[in-house]
Amino acid sequence: MAAMDHAAIIDALGGARSVANALGVNRSEPYRWAERGIPGHRWKSVVALAEHLGIWSVTADLLMAGAPARKPRPRRRKAGTPAAQMLAGE
Repeated sequence: MAAMDHAAIIDALGGARSVANALGVNRSEPYRWAERGIPGHRWKSVVALAEHLGIWSVTADLLMAGAPARKPRPRRRKAGTPAAQMLAGE
């Protein structure tokens, strides 16, 4: 099967509200996942839900292929650490 984006996977599982109810998460979570991607720690549950619904094409490989590229978060340096002092010019 060709790569599906995470929004299409959520739709295939019955929509955001159905996914939220089935996984026991806040109703707003799957809506966010459709925009930002399903978090990796939820993939196992999503695949299990798909299997329960008889949708065998949703796999971890499919989720990985459809995952949006994420920008790395800049690391915050705690004030007072040598690295933070160096960056501050102290």
